[in-house]
Amino acid sequence: MGSGLGSLALAGLVFLTLWAVAPSLRAARWPGPIRHLARLSHERWLTAHRLTGLFVASAVVHGAIVDPALHHSTTLRVTYLVVGGIGIVAYAYRELFARFVVPNYEYTVIETQRQNDTTLAVRLEPQGKEVSFVPGQFVVLSLGGTFGWQPHPFSVASAPSERILEVSIRSAGDFTSELHETLQPGTPAKVTGPFGGFDYRRGGQNQIWIAGGIGVTPFMSWIRAMDESFDRNVQFYYSIAQESDALYLEEIERAHRAHPSFDPHVVYTDRDGLLTAEKAGPDTSLGSDVWVYMCGPPGMMTALSRGFRERGIPLSHIRWEQFNIR
Repeated sequence: MGSGLGSLALAGLVFLTLWAVAPSLRAARWPGPIRHLARLSHERWLTAHRLTGLFVASAVVHGAIVDPALHHSTTLRVTYLVVGGIGIVAYAYRELFARFVVPNYEYTVIETQRQNDTTLAVRLEPQGKEVSFVPGQFVVLSLGGTFGWQPHPFSVASAPSERILEVSIRSAGDFTSELHETLQPGTPAKVTGPFGGFDYRRGGQNQIWIAGGIGVTPFMSWIRAMDESFDRNVQFYYSIAQESDALYLEEIERAHRAHPSFDPHVVYTDRDGLLTAEKAGPDTSLGSDVWVYMCGPPGMMTALSRGFRERGIPLSHIRWEQFNIR
């Protein structure tokens, strides 16, 4: 039985790992099955991903049965079982008990607004207690009705002081495309969270903020929460493919007028080229006193992070929100 459990665990974990990284691979160079995995929806991947804990549990039992080193050392055996047990308990908590522990809030969709061809602003009204969050955090949103209460993470665009919760949803897959086509006011929703630690207030006085596409959403929560206590010197770069993709420009400009230390710049890549670390804050003396906060496509964030490190900004001062789920 021990050998069989080991084979099951290895095959299952390798398969799930390959499925998780498949969208990031250059699929054209890989065999057909990997290309197929890369194209499968996030919902199917998430369902299969929940099996991870079962394969880990199989691996723990496999090791406990067949590894002779564990049989000859009480210290190793106890350490192994404690670490493996923690993993199994964490999995059981996530699958069986987290829903009763992590706060859930009842909401209703009251308005949907197309911001451009690919982005939908969804506003939700609490039906009881409202979620309390810090600007820059995200929530897991589940929609009822025909959407089947599938949980999906979305950054919050509204300020904590606002009763209405707003998220911006980009059409990037089967589920989000369906939302764009069929989501209507009156749809019940559940909000879980909040999660995340994307918070500029943890950084120093001089900061660079960079938003790429829909990555502007958490920055809007920051901007909408600005008040007389805002005391940072910020160069804000909003990079989008073309003018028609721009969101929230009027609000961003109003924030600049109200807070002169907040200096926004819009970069249209079809006209200005890709945003680089050299273009971001060219008049700013970069060094260990500058903090960088970014949210956007993973490739863009990686390239910018490398560029900022080359310009003297420590890695500990470069923070970005990763919204690439797998």
